[in-house]
Amino acid sequence: MVASHRFAHRAMATEFGVRLIHPDADYAAGAAQAAFARIDEIEAVLSRYQPGNDIAQLNQAEPGEWLLVAPDVQQCLLQARDLYHATEARFDPAFRTPGRFGGIEIDPAYPRVRLPQRMDIDLGGIGKGYALDEAGILLREWEVERALVQGGGSSVLALQPPPGKPGWALTVGQGPPIHLVEKSLSASGTEARGDHIVDTLGTAKGIGIVRTWALAPTATVSDALSTVFFLMSPDAIKRFCDQHPDIGAQWLITGPAGRQQERYGNWPATAGQTSRS
Repeated sequence: MVASHRFAHRAMATEFGVRLIHPDADYAAGAAQAAFARIDEIEAVLSRYQPGNDIAQLNQAEPGEWLLVAPDVQQCLLQARDLYHATEARFDPAFRTPGRFGGIEIDPAYPRVRLPQRMDIDLGGIGKGYALDEAGILLREWEVERALVQGGGSSVLALQPPPGKPGWALTVGQGPPIHLVEKSLSASGTEARGDHIVDTLGTAKGIGIVRTWALAPTATVSDALSTVFFLMSPDAIKRFCDQHPDIGAQWLITGPAGRQQERYGNWPATAGQTSRS
């Protein structure tokens, strides 16, 4: 019989969950608690609401001044900058000071950062995904290979599935479950557009998408892209997936003609669903 264990932990203003497949319940609990401790560690350095941490200091730093940061801040910023450029500035961790994040200097070999001008950095659009990825790395270090890590109701990271299963079964929108293995899935949006998504480029006006999902090799990427897709037209989402073959997307529109739902790119096939690539 497969021994499945569930654990939960509050962090980053949401509830993280871990489901582990392991024969030893005590060992599973230890691995989960270690993963949660790693998430807490990341929250302490990435949250802009933690007084005096690296992000707070960056947001107060003088332009041109190199500032030493924690390795997690360095790595998260490097990935954020890559996504900023890949999405043509739609993903912007400095959205309160739009257009400035592209000029940030991040030393890839040494944990230090320099800002060319003042900016207000907020890693909330990527931090939870980064925490999920790091939790997954830690679980593998504990030799726990079969696990599903969840960050609130919007992001999941699937490692290896339970024995005999094609993947971790997840329901996405109105369709049948998909099965994930070594991938991450994130969602953004609700039935009403939320204040947590800021359209700094003004590209989302009139699109009408009410919910988007992004599928990616890492939770860091899927977390950011689910928000980006919410700000793009369906055709733009399709073009992005065509240009990035490891990415999958799904969107849902509610309009006069009812609900429309489509999938693009590298999305697991499920019977009866529309998928365009």
